[in-house]
Amino acid sequence: AFAALYETLPPSLEEVYIQRGTQKISLPKKSEKEPAPVKTVKAPQAAQPSMSRHRMGEVNVMHNSVVQKLNIEATKTYKKTIQGSSECTLTWRFYDSDGLKTEEVIAVAHSKPAAKALAHEQMLIQQGHIPRFSEEQAKQRQEIQLALDEQRIQDACQRAITLMEGA
Repeated sequence: AFAALYETLPPSLEEVYIQRGTQKISLPKKSEKEPAPVKTVKAPQAAQPSMSRHRMGEVNVMHNSVVQKLNIEATKTYKKTIQGSSECTLTWRFYDSDGLKTEEVIAVAHSKPAAKALAHEQMLIQQGHIPRFSEEQAKQRQEIQLALDEQRIQDACQRAITLMEGA
């Protein structure tokens, strides 16, 4: 599914604007008023298993690729919670057919990199770039990744087939 996304994304936004017959629009300065209200989504805590460092890297690369290809202005702010966790607020500003849109997600995790990756993942899910996995599907995906990391190819293939058949 991820490979299909990257194949369908244009190499640059200029191609999209040329196809639509419009000119490239630049984002307004931060000091200017925004026409649309910010839509904030808080990441569900119970539904998210902790991510491995490898998975965090994958999610961050996917996020950065989407942001660059679609000319999205992404900003992150961090703060510590009372419990000592890290909170990441990710804000996307972009244009679509309705004009300027601003979307925001808030993710809390045990560390700053984990909160950042969780916020990236939540935004990609919210915007439809990656599917939302159930807790069971995420666990199965992690087991497949572990099998691949341990060179248990047959086991990984069998688990992947079972996961795909169940979807």
